[in-house]
Amino acid sequence: MALESRARGDGWRTVTTTATARRKALVLLTGEEVGRWRYRLSARYRGRTVVTPARNVDVVSRQEGSDWSETKYAVGDIGECGGPVAATAGLIPLGAGLLALGDIAYPKGRLKDFARCYLPHYGRLLDTTKPVPGNHEYFSGGAGYFATFGNAAGTRGKPWYAWESGPWRFLMLDSNCGFVGGCGKESRQFAWVKRQLRDNPRQCVAAAWHHPVTSSGSRHGNDPAMKRPLRLLVRAGADLILNGHEHSYERFARLGVAGRPSPSGARAFVVGTGGANLYEFADPRQGSEVRYNGSHGVLRLELEPDSYEWEFLAVDGTSVDSGSDTCN
Repeated sequence: MALESRARGDGWRTVTTTATARRKALVLLTGEEVGRWRYRLSARYRGRTVVTPARNVDVVSRQEGSDWSETKYAVGDIGECGGPVAATAGLIPLGAGLLALGDIAYPKGRLKDFARCYLPHYGRLLDTTKPVPGNHEYFSGGAGYFATFGNAAGTRGKPWYAWESGPWRFLMLDSNCGFVGGCGKESRQFAWVKRQLRDNPRQCVAAAWHHPVTSSGSRHGNDPAMKRPLRLLVRAGADLILNGHEHSYERFARLGVAGRPSPSGARAFVVGTGGANLYEFADPRQGSEVRYNGSHGVLRLELEPDSYEWEFLAVDGTSVDSGSDTCN
């Protein structure tokens, strides 16, 4: 298999070749010049040449020896079958990592709901998606969710899992506590989180689940179900909490164990703006810094070895909220 590229107006040239196994190939893509390039894969298969559609890739300059960084996107409540879902999905480049923050397929998370409402828009990111289940996924017992994501979402018996991106470690949790044996101190999920934090120390730690412990939204508001795991994460120095469920965007200051602003606490984002109807806000909760329900959109995260930057991108092309913070 050959990876080919071309700049605008130039012909195709081979960048690298690689052997394949089970029709999969891993290629480290580099560019010699800054600008927009087009890349495609070509291979000989059963006596003929097969060529994939070309994709645009932006090559940017970086000083030799510079620090690692990686871009991720986060958004929940993407499960509507039409409307703004296509627009929010379009904000995320093909191949980018997505944290899908629950309610991924309305109305009941059945396999046919995933086929009708998830795959046409966000399905192009299936291979690079790290999901957590929402309440709608459990309206059908979770079967469609686990059939769609397979082992990438843990197992039906233990629907929580961890993954790493450079020096970052992410804990993906299930806040549908009534379906997973609870979320309190005696639960298996709580014990798993405790072991993960003890046995896998990292400079930067993030966690994601569907129902926010703290929210200024008028529809759902605070949900205490995950309060125990959240306190465990904050005590261990976690940096970033990502939730959906409330159909709006909200950013909080760093909150400590007691839920009050603290420089050593964890910063939470509620990003339920993937496509479902947006909700109004109630009175701001303590620590709420930004609240926005004017448009659907996604949260862009630029991860660095000991810090991160955020930007909420609205479907109308505006940058609603942005900033940066260091890890604990």
